[in-house]
Amino acid sequence: MAGHWGITAGHGGGTVDARKGPGVRRVIVAIAPFPVAAAVVAMAYGTLAGRLPGTLATHFRADGRADGFTTAGGFLAVALGTLLAFGAVFGLLVLAPTAGRRTGSARRAGDGDRTDGVPAMARLRTAGSFIAVGYGLAGLLGYVFVRTLYANAAAGGDHPAARLPLWQVAAALGVGVVAGLLGRLLAGKDTPLPDGGVRGGAPRLPLADSEVAGWSRTVSSPVMYVLGCALLLGGLIAGPATGWSAVPGLLCGGLLVLALAGLRVTADRHGLTVTPPLLPYPRMRIPLARIREADSRKVAPLRDFGGWGYRMRPGRSGFVLRSGEALSLRLASGKEFVVTVGDAATAAALLNTLVDRSEAAEGGTEGGADGRANGDADSHADGPEGTA
Repeated sequence: MAGHWGITAGHGGGTVDARKGPGVRRVIVAIAPFPVAAAVVAMAYGTLAGRLPGTLATHFRADGRADGFTTAGGFLAVALGTLLAFGAVFGLLVLAPTAGRRTGSARRAGDGDRTDGVPAMARLRTAGSFIAVGYGLAGLLGYVFVRTLYANAAAGGDHPAARLPLWQVAAALGVGVVAGLLGRLLAGKDTPLPDGGVRGGAPRLPLADSEVAGWSRTVSSPVMYVLGCALLLGGLIAGPATGWSAVPGLLCGGLLVLALAGLRVTADRHGLTVTPPLLPYPRMRIPLARIREADSRKVAPLRDFGGWGYRMRPGRSGFVLRSGEALSLRLASGKEFVVTVGDAATAAALLNTLVDRSEAAEGGTEGGADGRANGDADSHADGPEGTA
C-alpha cells in the first residue's frame, strides 16, 4: 500500500531537483519593503527628534484635528514592530506557494494520468500578487507613519495642535499603489505550475467482513496559531498605545482563531467527521453514501486554496491548516473535499474499504451510486452537518 513515490514537475512530467527554484529570491523581494519602510520611519524620527514633543498625536478626525495620543517612544515601537511583523508574514505567504512549486506533484510510480483536479491557471500569479500587495501595504504604512511624525513636528511641541488633513489619506493610497506596481515588477514573471500531478488507483485497507475499524488524527496550523497570538498581542499593545476601543475585537478574534487552529479528523463507519479537538461543535460529517473515492495528495494552502482555514474554491472545498499531506475525497457530485492531516493514505484506504462494504450492503455498485447521487444534493461538504 505504501508503494514507490517519485517527484515530477513541468508540462512534460520530467524529473526535477526539488532544491531548484526561485524561492529564496522571491522571499527576499517580498520581505524587503518592510525593513526599508521601517528604516525610513526610524530616520525620520531621528531627524525630527529635537522638534517632537514627548506625547504625539497619533489619531486624527476627518477634519484633520488630533483626537488620539501616545508617547513618542510608544509610537516608534508600534510603527517599527508593525512593519517588521508584516514583513515576516508576507515572507511566509510567498514562501508557501513557492515551496509547493519547487517540490512539484507527488505520484505513485506506474499510476495512470488522472490529474489532481487543480487547474494550472488557478495556480498562476499567487506569489507575484502577494508581493505586490506587500509593497503597497509597506508604502502606505510608511507614508502614514512618516507624515504623522512631520505633523507633530510642525505643531511646535503642542501636540493637540497637530493636524493631518484628510487629503493625506489619498496621498498615502497613491504611494501604496505606486509601491505595489514596483513590487509586481520586482516579483518577476510567474511560471505555470504543473498540471500533470497524478494519483493512482484508490488504495483499500483489507478488512474481514466481521471486522470494524476506525481512524482518528489531530492536525494543527502553525500559521493560525501565530495569527491568533499576534491578534492577542496586538490587542494588548494597542490598548495603551492607541486607546482601548479596538481591544475587544482583537482579543475575541485572536481567541476565535486559536480555537479553530486545530482539528480532529475521524474516519469510521459513519464516514469522515471533522471537529475541533476540544469542542463538540462545530462539526462537519460526510457520510459514506456521499463518498465516491478517497485518496491522499500534497496540498499547498496558498497555491491550491488561497489561504488557511475552511476554504472554498470552484469544484472543491475543505479544511486547509498546513502544507503537506491531505486526505482528498471525490464526492458523488464530482466535487472534491480536502482536509490536511498526517497519515492521510491510511484514512483514504479505510474509507474506500468502508464505501465498498456500504455499497455491497445496499445491493451493488449501481444501487450505491444512485443512493449517493440522491443523498449528495449538491452540498459538496460546504457546511456542517447536524449532530445526527
